[in-house]
Amino acid sequence: MVAFVPCGGLPALRGAGASATTRSASGLRMTTPAPAGGAKPVSRRQALQLLAAAAAAGGLLTPPAQAADEGMTTTASGLKYKVVKKGTGPTPVAGDLVTIRFKGEYNGVVFDDLFKVEEPYFYRMGSENILKGVAEGVQLMSVGDVYELSIPPALAFGTKGRRASAGKPSIPAGAYVTYTVEMTELPGKQLELLEVTGGTIDDDDAA
Repeated sequence: MVAFVPCGGLPALRGAGASATTRSASGLRMTTPAPAGGAKPVSRRQALQLLAAAAAAGGLLTPPAQAADEGMTTTASGLKYKVVKKGTGPTPVAGDLVTIRFKGEYNGVVFDDLFKVEEPYFYRMGSENILKGVAEGVQLMSVGDVYELSIPPALAFGTKGRRASAGKPSIPAGAYVTYTVEMTELPGKQLELLEVTGGTIDDDDAA
């Protein structure tokens, strides 16, 4: 028989003739009675496997990705996003030229970071020269917005992944990635304002 009881202690495994006790990351302690007669004692590895199977069957294990995606909105494509900061600027439409900054991460490792460089990235709304997930996220944004995106493989690097390059780690096939994206300006709208204001733009006009 396998018994599960709450435990705050460290993992312990006793030898033959005593109960074997292990503790999992889920905060449960599993105790297996000492084997009768000459029966072979349960190894720590076997005990952990039994615990994992029981926990999964009982819904005790929560995938890390699911926990990280709490509070996000999911689109029809599978993209998940969360508004980190709401801006007050205009909302671009297809064909508009916008400037964005973004940081991409995989398993906590940064592989792209345009927040650390002087120049932002110029992107034509509706074009396909950035990841599909980022492009979809940008379509939801207005100038000044900061979004957090959780991007599934089909909208990121797909079944091929991405090879490592200078200063950038490889990303395996089927990887989920996260992006923080900020829309900083809408240059096309500013040009229109220049024509209206006679060549000057202040913060109030730009907003």
